[in-house]
Amino acid sequence: MTRIFAVFVLLIAAGTCAAQPTITIDQTGGTITYAVFNACAPCTGLELFNLVNFTQHNGTGPIFGLGLLGSEALLTQILSPVGTEPFHVTPDLAGTYSWQVIAPATGTTVMIDVVCVVWHQVTGYVSHSSVLAATLTL
Repeated sequence: MTRIFAVFVLLIAAGTCAAQPTITIDQTGGTITYAVFNACAPCTGLELFNLVNFTQHNGTGPIFGLGLLGSEALLTQILSPVGTEPFHVTPDLAGTYSWQVIAPATGTTVMIDVVCVVWHQVTGYVSHSSVLAATLTL
């Protein structure tokens, strides 16, 4: 599994960067909204990998800015089939994607790093966002 992950990272790192997508996370009360903007224009044949690391490295890690500590979950996210929200999805024709969840009120603070990788089904790597470090209260 480690070799598969390393090959995936090398293939993506070799790609050419196009328009960089922008990601946002907004929390209003118990509702958390994640959104991707400007993934492409027009969007056909694209997939988005929204990778979440539950150990913050603030964009300094080796995997698109995500760190190795806690990266075991990244392989699961990368290998998930398309349609597995919010990790492996397709954008709409405008290049946007959004996902919303209502979190239970537990009083727990969760710190995460998130990055969006844009992948074309034929040509491969397209671009990736900057890492977004977020602190959520559940």
